[in-house]
Amino acid sequence: MFGLLKTFVKGLQTPEFVVVDSTKDYEERKYPAGKWVSTTEKNMSHKDATSAAFRRLFKYIQGENQEKQNVEMTAPVTTKVIPGEGPNCESTFTMSFYIPSEHQEKPPKPINPAVFVEERPEQTVFVSTFGGFGDDEKWIKQGQELSKAIGDESKYVTDFYYTVGYDAPFKLVGRRNEVWFVKKD
Repeated sequence: MFGLLKTFVKGLQTPEFVVVDSTKDYEERKYPAGKWVSTTEKNMSHKDATSAAFRRLFKYIQGENQEKQNVEMTAPVTTKVIPGEGPNCESTFTMSFYIPSEHQEKPPKPINPAVFVEERPEQTVFVSTFGGFGDDEKWIKQGQELSKAIGDESKYVTDFYYTVGYDAPFKLVGRRNEVWFVKKD
């Protein structure tokens, strides 16, 4: 039922998914339940929050866990964004790395109390894709365009959204970024 996302990322394991529907503006995908290692950061800037969060998660996969086990890097890196109450308020950013299949059953336990393993339920997401480097303005603009393309806010959760990146920071050309809205049941 689910298929691998091999075409977006070379050499990295990715979560499986199925394309439910596709339009010229977005794709609808269904992901199975799975475990992700995550950390949360509050900040006004997506870039600053995700920079700090990435370092914490990278230490975890480099062996900063109870088992002192290296965990392979995967893609994509997702960041759940819960916007702040107003224009000059901090937002909550939860960055996550997908846990590779060989560790899905029993992921290494984090040592850092700010790092945790989360079990995501099966979910369907609306996906909008863009290239280049994502920044605060691009993520918001892409989210607005996705909202407009879907048309009906009752179809998806509006309390949060995901920013999603597939590429290493040093990759300059052919980058893939996505914005995800979780579909309501």
